[in-house]
Amino acid sequence: MARLGARGQTATEMDAVLSDLTSDEHAAWLNGLDQALATRTGTFRDEEGTAHDQTLDISNASFAQRDPAFEAAYLEALAARFDAGEYLVDFVADVQAARRQINAWASDRTRGRIPEVLGPDDLSSDTRLALVNAIYLKASWARAFQEDQTQQALFARPDGSTVTVPLMRALGASCGAGDGWAAADIPYLGNQLSMLVIVPDDLVAFERTLDADVIAAIDATIAATTAVADVTLPRFDLETRQYLADTLAAMGMPTAFDPLAADFSGMTTQTRLFISKVIHQANISVDEKGTEAAAVTVVGMDTTGGPSDTCTARADRPFLFA
Repeated sequence: MARLGARGQTATEMDAVLSDLTSDEHAAWLNGLDQALATRTGTFRDEEGTAHDQTLDISNASFAQRDPAFEAAYLEALAARFDAGEYLVDFVADVQAARRQINAWASDRTRGRIPEVLGPDDLSSDTRLALVNAIYLKASWARAFQEDQTQQALFARPDGSTVTVPLMRALGASCGAGDGWAAADIPYLGNQLSMLVIVPDDLVAFERTLDADVIAAIDATIAATTAVADVTLPRFDLETRQYLADTLAAMGMPTAFDPLAADFSGMTTQTRLFISKVIHQANISVDEKGTEAAAVTVVGMDTTGGPSDTCTARADRPFLFA
């Protein structure tokens, strides 16, 4: 959503990091993917005929300062490409009220799993736009793990120590193994979604090689394996929170985060904007019945203030003063 408003070197760097995903060339299949994911929400019946609701909800929104006015073309593109609703807030007069409104939207879209994605210091009176994405998933397994099959067992930590955890046994899963890894594919009810679980012999070494081709090879191996699957999985709850500005800059798009060099004139020409923060928070709960998960990403666009044209004087070499 931020890339749609980027221009010049800012746009070039973002395209390199984001694989040109906002170009017109990719618009059709991205919209097709959105439509396909939207069909994953529905009601499915298990083997006993009991109905279970499955929800996969992906939502986007922009929270914009009441002024300056954002370019109509940019707002139309947000609506067309991302079905993003627009909300007017006043970061300048009451940034905490704006923060509460964004948090309330994110909490509503994630069914309360992420009640406060933004802390008191995550926005400021310089913020002019917050772009927000929320994802919520709740799905039952195609064949529920039998709770009487769950057993206490040892789980090895990365440092070599062990801890006792409840280990569930999957029914109806598929599995496969390759050089240095074993993996399982556990379907959700309706067989439209599944969880892929990969168990490497050496996690650090495996992660260094992990890319799309590796995932495709694992999927192909599982599909070709006819052996009866014996899959175990611990119950788990996991939550992560990351500030991604430094990571994205290091990946090759530093200009977007530079207050003097960033060019988001596709959003507005009335003030100079740059990305001040990218916050991603996610959590997931997995048990015998299924999975519930949520994630929210917020891109905060701040202003440097003053006119759009800037003059830079860097005293980083010998200089005179009077």
